[in-house]
Amino acid sequence: MLGWLMRQLCGCAAKRDTNEESVQPADAPDDRPEAGEHPAAAEPAEPAAQPAEAALAPLLEINGIGPKTVQHLYEGGYTTVEAVRAAAEDDLAAVEGVGRRAAVTLKQGLGSDAAG
Repeated sequence: MLGWLMRQLCGCAAKRDTNEESVQPADAPDDRPEAGEHPAAAEPAEPAAQPAEAALAPLLEINGIGPKTVQHLYEGGYTTVEAVRAAAEDDLAAVEGVGRRAAVTLKQGLGSDAAG
């Protein structure tokens, strides 16, 4: 690892060709980033929660409701804020990953939105 870093810093191509086999076996995967590429750029930024966040983004404004709860609601069939607002507290609490506390928080948060 240190050898690889030194070669990257000094650009010694001759050393790289002669020492490559001793540093990393040929059958080992090369998971080093490309030159000029940030290591985190190769990883996806967010899991596939984007559809839920787009449709239910206003729910994230409610204190105590986070992206995981929103994702669980979306996966449970609540794809719009109106659907969550129209649902009974017990129905929201029955969604896997939501629970009673989040259901109460949602109904209170959406109730204050409707009133104000």
